[in-house]
Amino acid sequence: MRIAIYARVSSDDQAERGTIENQLEFAHKYCDLHQLNIQDWHKDDGVTGTIPLEERPDGKRLLDNAQAGRFDLLLTYTLDTEGSPGLF
Repeated sequence: MRIAIYARVSSDDQAERGTIENQLEFAHKYCDLHQLNIQDWHKDDGVTGTIPLEERPDGKRLLDNAQAGRFDLLLTYTLDTEGSPGLF
């Protein structure tokens, strides 16, 4: 299974979610643990979530890759209602 990772953090989110590097490290460890093959990394660092995905630098590339069938599953970092990090 080909996995794509999408990570995004805005300047405002950094205090709550940490840096984008933290998200990428979490994704890497998760995929290693579950023996998942990371096909590509998509990173929008410092980009607000109010901008539509197709207007974000790597968001556009992510959508293009999805449409081209370059990966089977997308994982993205999220905080649940309890504030615990996880991949979705």
